[in-house]
Amino acid sequence: ALIVKSWFYSYLTDAYGDVPYTQATKGIREDNITPEFTPQSEIYDGLITDLTVANNLLKGAATISGDILYNGDVTKWRKFSNSLRLRLLMRISDVDKARAISEMKEITNAPSEFPIFESNGDAAVIQWNSDNPQPKFTTRSGSYDEVRLSTTLETRLKDLNDQRLIVFAQPTSASGKGIYSDNMDDYVGMPNGLNDEDALAYSPSGDPQKSGSNFISRLGVLLTCRACDPENASPTASQTIIMSYSELQFILAEAREKNFITAGTSEQYYENGIYASFEYYLERINAGGWNEIATSLASFDVDAYINQEKVAYTGTSEEKLGKVAMQKWISLFYTGFEAWSDWRRTNMPAIVPGPDAANGGKVPVRFQYPNSVKSTNNANYQEAVSRMGGDNLNTLLWWDVSV
Repeated sequence: ALIVKSWFYSYLTDAYGDVPYTQATKGIREDNITPEFTPQSEIYDGLITDLTVANNLLKGAATISGDILYNGDVTKWRKFSNSLRLRLLMRISDVDKARAISEMKEITNAPSEFPIFESNGDAAVIQWNSDNPQPKFTTRSGSYDEVRLSTTLETRLKDLNDQRLIVFAQPTSASGKGIYSDNMDDYVGMPNGLNDEDALAYSPSGDPQKSGSNFISRLGVLLTCRACDPENASPTASQTIIMSYSELQFILAEAREKNFITAGTSEQYYENGIYASFEYYLERINAGGWNEIATSLASFDVDAYINQEKVAYTGTSEEKLGKVAMQKWISLFYTGFEAWSDWRRTNMPAIVPGPDAANGGKVPVRFQYPNSVKSTNNANYQEAVSRMGGDNLNTLLWWDVSV
């Protein structure tokens, strides 16, 4: 419960900043339906402390029944607790560096006391089954089929000759290739941040006769919905990723590069993260039975990919951290909230707002509080807003201090 609570609240506070925390669940017991908003720094202290307690409580614990995440494996719950703790410690490393370093070292220097993810098999993922299929398999919200590949992701993957493109996207309908093509030119994205009119008229080639959705790639078949592609969609191949092994490896790579920890080498962590991402997607593609995609991905030379200049762990420390950020960003595909949080912390990789983006051409750095909060808990809302410096999309969170 402490682990799941910490995961939930980390998302909540990283979305809004200060939120009800210490008083949030006292409504029925203590007749408090207008809880105070807890400062984000205090929330993070509570989350990190709870994760430490959870790891200790689970030592020697019996198997858990009714566990849909780890099927009763207590050791894997401990690994999740400590891996999540590393994520949160890295998040606060610019505002509480001493604590981040101390506790990161504590975890990495004592693996038997503080076990962490050791493979993709330890990752925190929701595995769907035929009785409870991946939600997109049976339903969709709005025009899900209009979700398309971003030019940003397309160009970055093509620039690195990154074969994960065939997992993240499908060939355009105009190519006539179905769900897979061996020609990377058949995978085409569109710019982020276009208004509706410009998006509908967008033509990758510049030819107005070749504009519209037939010329832009859909999301990969792994992520498609039953309503979008009843013949190929899978109810169970796609998993909901809470925290992956590859993400943890990139956290450790950054920590080692910055000398926050002394265990291992940053290069090994970095390469582990890349290998783990490719291996994960090959496993999921195989689970879906998409043989052409699986064969192509399995034959891809990941060693050569890692050794190319733009990926190889070489250069200045800043350049290495930039490569870690890029590979972490790629590996977090479709785990978008975490990718956004990490970008807010590091400002890497570079994100350029779209030409028609609102918010004054700025990428938002938080959510605004819901109107229901303003109307039902206004006094505490006003106090939080005053403390944070405003309730708008550009109000920086406590840990977001990079420039």
